[in-house]
Amino acid sequence: MFIFASLLACNSIERRCWVLPRSDRWFQIVETAFTDKEWYDNFRVSKATFQFIVSEIEAEIVRKNTAMRKAVSPSKRTAITPYYMSSTAEYRTIANLFGVSKSFVCLCIKDFCKAITKKLGKDFLTVPKEDDLSEVMRIYKEKWGFPACAGAIDGTHIPIQAPLENRTDYINRKSYHSIVI
Repeated sequence: MFIFASLLACNSIERRCWVLPRSDRWFQIVETAFTDKEWYDNFRVSKATFQFIVSEIEAEIVRKNTAMRKAVSPSKRTAITPYYMSSTAEYRTIANLFGVSKSFVCLCIKDFCKAITKKLGKDFLTVPKEDDLSEVMRIYKEKWGFPACAGAIDGTHIPIQAPLENRTDYINRKSYHSIVI
C-alpha cells in the first residue's frame, strides 16, 4: 500500500493554469467607447449612476490578487449585475462577454445585491409607515382600483395585438406591443 501511494505521489500532474484564459475585450471596449445612450441601453443606468454605485459599494465587493489569479475589478463586478438584470441573457452569455465563469456571474449578482442592500438600502429602499402608508394605499385604490395595496415591485409585459389608436404607446423596450401588469 505504501509503495502504491509513493508511486502516485511521484506522478502528480503540474498545473500551469489555475483558471481558463478568457477574453474580456467586450467590457474593455464598453468602458471606454460606449456613448451614454449605448451605456444606458445595455445597463439601464447612466454612466454617472453606475460610477456612483461602484464608489458606494466598492469596499464591499473589492477582492485582492492572489498567487492563483488576478482579482476582477469592482467596476466589472458591478457591471455584471445591471447587465444581467437588464437583458434576457443567460449566465453563460454574460460570462463570455465579461471574460469570467458562469459561477462567477452568479456570485457577482449575489455579492452586488448584498452590497446594495447593506450600503444603499436604507437611503433608497424605504417602506412607507403610518400616515405615509395610508396615503399610498389611498392613491393605489383611487388611481388603479387596487384596495389595500401599498406598492408594486416590477411588472411583467403581456403581449397584445396593437390597438388601432396610439399604437406606438404600447411598444415596450423589446420592440413589441404589450401592456404592463
